[in-house]
Amino acid sequence: MTHFSYSRFCSVLRRDLVEHRRTYVAFFAVLFIANTLTHFLGNAIEELPLRFFVQLFCVAAIQIIGSCYALSLVYADIDTKERRISNFMLPASNLEKAAVRHLLAILGFQLVFLMSYLCSELINALYTLVAHGAGAVVQNSLMLQLSEVCKLFTFYADLEEVLPAAPYLVLACHLLACSLYILGSAFFRKMAFVKVTAIMLFVNPGIFLNIPAFFNNFFLSHPAILMLYSLFIVALAVGVVYFSYRRYCRIQVL
Repeated sequence: MTHFSYSRFCSVLRRDLVEHRRTYVAFFAVLFIANTLTHFLGNAIEELPLRFFVQLFCVAAIQIIGSCYALSLVYADIDTKERRISNFMLPASNLEKAAVRHLLAILGFQLVFLMSYLCSELINALYTLVAHGAGAVVQNSLMLQLSEVCKLFTFYADLEEVLPAAPYLVLACHLLACSLYILGSAFFRKMAFVKVTAIMLFVNPGIFLNIPAFFNNFFLSHPAILMLYSLFIVALAVGVVYFSYRRYCRIQVL
């Protein structure tokens, strides 16, 4: 199997969806409960700007934590020798099997999260309709008031005027963090999310203590370097993902 086959890719995808359907249902249930609790927490706050700020923060936290957890499962289901042998015997190349895992961990999770959030919005709308009437439905909906919520966050526009590449640096750092969770799934057979998070929390404080001085002394005096630095971080993230794939190829039947 020297070339990528779409038919083999679809076969592996169907098998994975059937084999792990309970995992996806559990993901949906947990995300739905978390998003619903976020809505009820926001409804308890009367001040409109503060309410939407708390809701948006909680939803973003749920999405980020859930995404990282999903990425930590990319290679985690081959934690035993029997599963590695079963995975090895699939009629597909390593690239096709790895592509399925990444597709489900990235796009699959985002789809499940979106569905769970829309369901929680529906529950919140029904509760608001019964408790406060039709006029309060729009006011209590984060999605319907998103344009108003975005007006609360003007610091990104201010930051972009000073450093046009700053948003790209934030995105690049996010991609690097995601790649580290994928790498952790290839090295840690159990509790990869907890272990990678613990390592990042142990390492990051030492890094962040030096960032303000480095940022003020270097990036503010050389703003053009920030874009190159962002590209370097993206390249590093791609390298980490590739290293994870090579590790996955080696550990399948070891």
